[in-house]
Amino acid sequence: MVESSAVIAANWISFLVIAGSFVVLCFISLRYKGPGGNENYYNGFREQNMLTVIINLWCALAYFAKVLQSHSDDDGFVPLTKIPYLDYATTCPLLTLDLMWCLDAPYKITSAVLVFTVMITGVACSLAVAPYSFYWFAMGMVLFIFTYVLMLSIVRERLEFITQCAHDSNAKRSIKHLKAAVIIYFGIWPIFAILWLLSYRAANVISNDTNHILHCILDVIAKSCFGFVLLHFKMYFDKKLLESGVHEDEFAEYSKEVSKHREEKPWRKTASSYPESDYDEPVYMNGEDLNLNDPPAWGG
Repeated sequence: MVESSAVIAANWISFLVIAGSFVVLCFISLRYKGPGGNENYYNGFREQNMLTVIINLWCALAYFAKVLQSHSDDDGFVPLTKIPYLDYATTCPLLTLDLMWCLDAPYKITSAVLVFTVMITGVACSLAVAPYSFYWFAMGMVLFIFTYVLMLSIVRERLEFITQCAHDSNAKRSIKHLKAAVIIYFGIWPIFAILWLLSYRAANVISNDTNHILHCILDVIAKSCFGFVLLHFKMYFDKKLLESGVHEDEFAEYSKEVSKHREEKPWRKTASSYPESDYDEPVYMNGEDLNLNDPPAWGG
């Protein structure tokens, strides 16, 4: 079935924006030579930094299929055009991995698998007919709430730790990009469930065209905007570590030690209360000798 002009326009705009984001993100990521500017294949040896590129690529391909399908039923890729939320089952777990990796958070894979499971229930409730679609929706909401609360608690702790490590104004400005990514991730996710309830599959409050256009807008924000703000944080975070004299592996080791002692929460102080730190000292080189009362000063 040929789609309406509004849906066709939304598909084209989304495809062009997300495909353009993929090209720009790919160009920046491949050319980036590390915080020192002299390390070839920097992201090639840290391929988790390429997740945002892959996410935008997959999303662009999904919209390319929708562009073709909106003109003719014979030209689209059926799994991506006929099965709602199937493309999300790929991109959403990758978005989760990307965010959790940036935060050096625990339960990266677990969170991604949980998100994948939630997306599968979304596919099921969109394909099933009432009342079974509502059963699937209820199951999905239970998993969604559990995953949402688990991830939110982890992300809040990791975000607090990284924020406490940012001392100067430039580092704090970079933290704003990370916070923006967190807001996008946790702010947009519940909206998709609300749209399902408002669609013809449930309350039938909004039209199919309106529902589709809103999904397009959310996709651009969740993939492209999310990718750019997170990429800015990744690059600036590396630079600040270099300027502070801390190797990223040392920071990651320290970060893990803090997570193990989370019940003590010794870093819950104001930024001004931290003493100046010497990153060449063995205290930050050996996980067993870490002084958890003095987190590394990022941008000191």
